[in-house]
Amino acid sequence: MSDDCLMDYGQASGYLLAVALVWLSSILTLATAWSKTPIEQLGLHPKGKHLGEWLQNSSTGIRGYDAIQGTISPMLRIQCHGVALLVFWSLLNLVFGNAEVEDAVCHTQGIPQGVWTTGSYAVVVYVVVCMISSWCMDGVSMPGGPRVFKLGRTPQWENVTVQASEHSEGWRCETAQEAHETTHQQFDLTLTGEPAGRQIWTCRDEENLPQKLWKSLTTDQSQIQEMAQGGRPDFGFNPSKNPNSCDMLFRKQQIEKYVSKGGKLPSKEPAKTVKESCQKAAHFYSMLQCEDGHWAADYGGPHFLMPGLVIAWYVMGKPTNFLNEQQIKLLIKYITSHQQSDGGWGTHIESPSTMFGSTLMYVALRLLGRPADDPACVKGCEFLKEHGGALYTSSWSKFYLCLLGCMDWKGHNSVPPEMWLLPNWFPFHPGRMWCHARMVYLPMGYLYGNRFVYPQAESDPLIQELRQELYCQDYSKIDWIPTRHWVASTDNYSPIPWVMKTLQNLLARYENWSIFAPLRDYVRQKGLQFSLEYIRAEDLQTNYIDIGPVNKVLNLISHFHATGGDLKDPRIVNHLMRIPDYLWVAEDGMKMQGYNGSQCWDTSFCAQALFEAGLVDTFPETSTKIWSYLERTQILSTEVSQASPAFEFEGNEYRQQFYRHISQGGWPFSTSAHGWPISDCTGEGLKASLCLYKSECVQKGLKEGNLRPISDERLFQAANILLTYQNEDGGWATYENNRGWGWYEQLNPSEVFGDIMIDYSYVECSMASLTALVDFQERFPDHRKEDIQHAIDKGRDFLKGIQRDDGSWYGSWACCFTYGIWFGVEGLVKCGEPLDSPCIVDACKFLLKHQRPNGGWGEDFTSCYDKDYAKEGMKAYGDDGSGIINTAWALLALSMAKCP
Repeated sequence: MSDDCLMDYGQASGYLLAVALVWLSSILTLATAWSKTPIEQLGLHPKGKHLGEWLQNSSTGIRGYDAIQGTISPMLRIQCHGVALLVFWSLLNLVFGNAEVEDAVCHTQGIPQGVWTTGSYAVVVYVVVCMISSWCMDGVSMPGGPRVFKLGRTPQWENVTVQASEHSEGWRCETAQEAHETTHQQFDLTLTGEPAGRQIWTCRDEENLPQKLWKSLTTDQSQIQEMAQGGRPDFGFNPSKNPNSCDMLFRKQQIEKYVSKGGKLPSKEPAKTVKESCQKAAHFYSMLQCEDGHWAADYGGPHFLMPGLVIAWYVMGKPTNFLNEQQIKLLIKYITSHQQSDGGWGTHIESPSTMFGSTLMYVALRLLGRPADDPACVKGCEFLKEHGGALYTSSWSKFYLCLLGCMDWKGHNSVPPEMWLLPNWFPFHPGRMWCHARMVYLPMGYLYGNRFVYPQAESDPLIQELRQELYCQDYSKIDWIPTRHWVASTDNYSPIPWVMKTLQNLLARYENWSIFAPLRDYVRQKGLQFSLEYIRAEDLQTNYIDIGPVNKVLNLISHFHATGGDLKDPRIVNHLMRIPDYLWVAEDGMKMQGYNGSQCWDTSFCAQALFEAGLVDTFPETSTKIWSYLERTQILSTEVSQASPAFEFEGNEYRQQFYRHISQGGWPFSTSAHGWPISDCTGEGLKASLCLYKSECVQKGLKEGNLRPISDERLFQAANILLTYQNEDGGWATYENNRGWGWYEQLNPSEVFGDIMIDYSYVECSMASLTALVDFQERFPDHRKEDIQHAIDKGRDFLKGIQRDDGSWYGSWACCFTYGIWFGVEGLVKCGEPLDSPCIVDACKFLLKHQRPNGGWGEDFTSCYDKDYAKEGMKAYGDDGSGIINTAWALLALSMAKCP
């Protein structure tokens, strides 16, 4: 080939790349310019299963980049494929341009003839690769497993029982309006949002306790206590037997209330029939129901939550309206109750000791007032030193130590708040992340950007002591920068990928080199300004509850910094008023829950259980209370919720600015005031409402005006939310659509949490949403008939596609395979999948294979950790390896499949 021909190939490649660059620039310009066009279509996705069908229905949705869907419009997306094809074509030209070809073949009217040949090749290869990747590769939501490296370690505790009566005197759970009134007595401001479902624990003098009215109960207190113990031998807590509390205090209180009103305890005689067994169960749980209709319960577990709260309390000057003396005693009780034999604490209550859990729990214990020579502190400190000290704890733990002044910020990797300034369409943008991760790293970025440190750290003697206790080296001589990536093997569940480590190292230069100072200072201030604005929006949208306990605490510290430490500022006070929403008292002490409860989730299942057992009208008071709770809990659907600041943020402009999916009409995991709807909670709430609507007692209450109605329009809104939640793969994620890609996990900065970067489609969320749409279609057969049927068909395909080769489904939101299989089987059957389908048959075979010799099923959290069925079932806490819950899930699946 001549030099001229080579030059022509190079020129052709350059021309193609230039056209691709101009084309891409125009696409991104239009994506930005049309990101609000039309704004009323925000978050809507065209119907179809692939890009061709989406293109045919492209009149639905935003014409540019949709920040809620995390995608650009089909028209722009097909053009992006055109850009990619041009780039591929140009690369092929370079390859062919270096091949030896005769001059006569090289030129046609001055253009290399091979250019058109490579163009044809490029189109064919590109299309084939796209088709193969679409058909043959596992979707991003496939959970994978089993893990190569299994857990291996087991937790160990001393065999000691602590009686609950030793610390429970005077404590009672208050709910709904009563809880609001108690808070209003302590603060000058008024809580916003629906009170329904709120549950807080208060400690009062004996003279002021309502229990005093129950002293004359005709029922023997020992019978009530026995019922509250649920068959357990002691009214106390022994983690070596089971580290999970069983809510004895709450159950005892509720049963006492029930009996004081004339209620009778269920008979101790064993049930003789299935119906009688169901009636006894319904009777028992009706005693535990709260006045507003929900069921309150412990939602604790993680050990890294409460220490964050304690650190916030400490750096803010230990205000008594934050944590009082009685609460501090119970927090200490919780920490010491869960300390393991080796002196450490797990990341959660069933976990073996980790540096993550141990560092934070030790620090919390010291901040709450325990001296260094306290036996629990001595054991805890020894554990930390044996594992290299706090330099080897995880990144989230290091972050809290930096806030407290027990670690230099140079020992923590960068969390740049200016990331929020990137264009929304940028391939990696924090607005695309899973909302829980997004809302945690938002205040982290604000606090990191300001390098916030406890103001009295240098003069506080306790901080100076901790600096020596937490490390194996002299604190003043630690070279912090190299320690950023250090982590103990016990904590390294999700090793930081090399890509992220490289980026973190580059960011360290960005943070510390003076050459970047002018740019960094300019963009950082803008990033901090947006971050604080976004934090404020999150607070208002959730009535200061926030999406979870971690960002709740970090948002509070952020406002403490922004207000200059003014504890009377309304932002601080509103936060303090909602602290009790996360605190729960049980026989193991006071803990910070992983949410402000699971009220709506639990109540929705209770309603469906009553309905499927044919007991809704047998327990009319219980059933009508459930209806009232569900009516009050549908998000932004009542007069109280619509009078809150959260309702203002439902507008499309605000939703786009703060990346919020539509909320109105959904149901939450916990309470309406929490404000975040979830796909499966919306599905279960909708199904529960439709079930109860069929009952005589609810119909009677609606007719007589004793119950508030849930209008058809509100049910339509719930169905609409479910339709908008469906992902392109046909499944449903949790709070939002999947806005990112699988490679986001290569940028996961946390060692202890895996698969947290994007919102994946899950079997649980998909089943709940699908079956809700099926039930809705039965009630309203003509409402959006075609859209709903399309969603059901697409969702059924997803459920079949995510099933593992062994017939199981991996359950991501409980332990684990029995749970996932129940959701998978019921979802498929209710969507019309034949019972002899291989998917159903294989699932049943998997369950039967793992049935224990005693007839039950059992799993513990190792199923989740290892992504493999627990080899010994629930050996540690169950009955010969079987547990009631796992057995119930397995039977639900087998019953739905009509397995012989």
